[in-house]
Amino acid sequence: MISITPENIANYIGSHMFEAEKMVITDMCDKLVLDTCGYFLNNCPDQKFCKEIHPFLIPIQMGGESSRRSFRSQPGSGRPVFRSRG
Repeated sequence: MISITPENIANYIGSHMFEAEKMVITDMCDKLVLDTCGYFLNNCPDQKFCKEIHPFLIPIQMGGESSRRSFRSQPGSGRPVFRSRG
């Protein structure tokens, strides 16, 4: 589990983009955060959050920046954490 931040989500997607055909990311209550088709965002109910992910994800998709496999967790920050199901 990691914090749901735009950077963490982008890095997670980028670090698994060639390993997973589809990723489903939910919060701890199993509420959909987003899902992907390959490494493209497919369904993201919170469009504002989706737009916050783009500046981090697009450079990874374009090959200009590698994703970081270490994700920043923010304990006590009040930010939710997510788990992924693949």
